Amino acid sequence: MVICDVPASSANLGPGFDCLGMALDWRSEIRLDFSRDGQHHVMISGDGSDYLHREENNLVLRCVRELFKTVGRPLPGLSVDIRNHIPLARGLGSSAAAIIGSLVAANALLGYPLSQLDLLQLADRLEGHADNVVPALYGGITLAYRVGEQAHFFRIEPPPELGVVVAVPDYRSRTAEARRVLPGQVAMRDACDNMSRLGLLVGSLLTGKLELVEQAMQDRLHQPYRLPLFPGTGAAIQAARQAGALGAALSGAGPTAVAFCLGSDKGHQIGQAMLAAFQEAKVTAQYHVVDIDLEGARVRVAS
Repeated sequence: MVICDVPASSANLGPGFDCLGMALDWRSEIRLDFSRDGQHHVMISGDGSDYLHREENNLVLRCVRELFKTVGRPLPGLSVDIRNHIPLARGLGSSAAAIIGSLVAANALLGYPLSQLDLLQLADRLEGHADNVVPALYGGITLAYRVGEQAHFFRIEPPPELGVVVAVPDYRSRTAEARRVLPGQVAMRDACDNMSRLGLLVGSLLTGKLELVEQAMQDRLHQPYRLPLFPGTGAAIQAARQAGALGAALSGAGPTAVAFCLGSDKGHQIGQAMLAAFQEAKVTAQYHVVDIDLEGARVRVAS
């Protein structure tokens, strides 16, 4: 049996639409083994266990099947045990974690026929964009980009003092819906503003000039269109800033709000302020103070 634990991730971080992502020290686990009876068996516990597919169209099973196909191996019967701790459909990269976890586990089960870069390309094709799968695989804060059809990335080692607060409302979102509200075209001034702020955010994280993060995390490309979909999230972002967050934004396609902080005590103050904003909107939510994960997907073999 191989066991892969893989981190949640927060994409965009304000201006980095579809390219910037950050791994969070908040992990799900996928256990994979050959089954004794030659049949597929899918077990799911944790978030989503009440409605995720356990049949052939299970996402993990589909990804494992694709890896076997890529390396030219027939798919045997498999035992799949998904222990999901990442909230689903909340903008925390749950699907990217499932894709990366299943590919890394299947690759290990077969004796590592694919390199990590090969796994990235396969995950990118399965997910459709690399902003979540790159940090889930490699950890840290990453900037994904393309050269032709190939996904590449630049990895940022974040300042060690930087912490993260995520405020997760109790309702789910659908990425497809959050994409439908985005305009097909944007004004040149909005595109230029986002370019400048993305550069500023990357620069502030690389140099440790964290006083620039609040202005750097402003965005005109996706948040103004998405936030009206999510009761309380915009107010939670504002509350985080007012409570002393270094910066705050919509996490991925939402509805979770994410904020940067210094120190766990400050993180809890910010989290409480974010919860109060959700409560004002009559939305139940939870907050978590977490570290930025620097390892990415981890795999081990169990007897």
